[in-house]
Amino acid sequence: MKFRLEFLTVLLFFILTFLVFAFWNDWHRYHFYWHWFWQAPFLLALLASLGSYFFRFWRWHFFLTRVLEHQKTKQLLYRRQSALIFLSGLATVVTPLRTGEVLKPWLVKQITGVRASKTLAVVVLERFTDALAMLLLMTLGVLRFRLGLPLLLGVSFLGVFFLVGLQFPAHAEKILSWPQRWLGRRYRYLVRKFLNLYHQAAFLAQPRFLSIGVLLGLVAWGVQMTGSSYLIAQVVGRPFTLDWLLTTFFIFSFSAAIGFGIPLPGGIGVAEPTVAGLLIALLHVPAGLAVVATLLVRFSTLWFGVFLGLVSFQVYKYKAR
Repeated sequence: MKFRLEFLTVLLFFILTFLVFAFWNDWHRYHFYWHWFWQAPFLLALLASLGSYFFRFWRWHFFLTRVLEHQKTKQLLYRRQSALIFLSGLATVVTPLRTGEVLKPWLVKQITGVRASKTLAVVVLERFTDALAMLLLMTLGVLRFRLGLPLLLGVSFLGVFFLVGLQFPAHAEKILSWPQRWLGRRYRYLVRKFLNLYHQAAFLAQPRFLSIGVLLGLVAWGVQMTGSSYLIAQVVGRPFTLDWLLTTFFIFSFSAAIGFGIPLPGGIGVAEPTVAGLLIALLHVPAGLAVVATLLVRFSTLWFGVFLGLVSFQVYKYKAR
């Protein structure tokens, strides 16, 4: 019930954002662009999103398999089970700070018996490698447009801080355990859960695992952004050139980096004006067309993923009966 309420709240927020954009840009002049939903460029963008989910699934399954092997569990996940759990997690992107992603560790626990606090590290490393991939995709654009350098440095600093913090497990355990005598049993329970997460995250943050995660993240986001870039080029009537592709890569990664830092579900209300604004500022796209293209991209990425997640979760529940 709680997730349904959050989902409806986010959907309402998106509709309000949609309507604000519509009236701001004299939407009635662009109503004919609804036909893009069944045109080839939009379908190709959906296909690119599916390709992105394929590579992101392999990252999830790679990390999860490493953690389960590290726990020496006898019950490993079949790929089809792992895929259903991963896809179910796509629906949780619309929860604040993506807190709903605890759904995936909880579903893994149902099958393997491994505590969710241990497999939650997989979700943490997914998000961390996503952030690293976005930083790499942003870098060339930052150097070219002289835009977003403080954001790039800030996120880079947080990434370094995160990695350094995972290198001292003994010190972390001592620091967290010191107040236990005064704070009681509930605090000890929370410390134990956090240390489970910490140790598994430190295990996955080894260079050999982290590099594979970042590489898969780069390929996944690159595929999705290419589909979105082509869709926008077709909508606004521009040639799909290498320069166009690299510029839109920067636009998408810049908006995603902002979304990482603002606790809004799915970046709704932040990603839309950021993408549309940068299309206008950097590529000189007319405002109305920029809004149309941005909303089509959001439908082919965010809401397509949410739809897949909801369907997959229902399939999972049906098979679990």
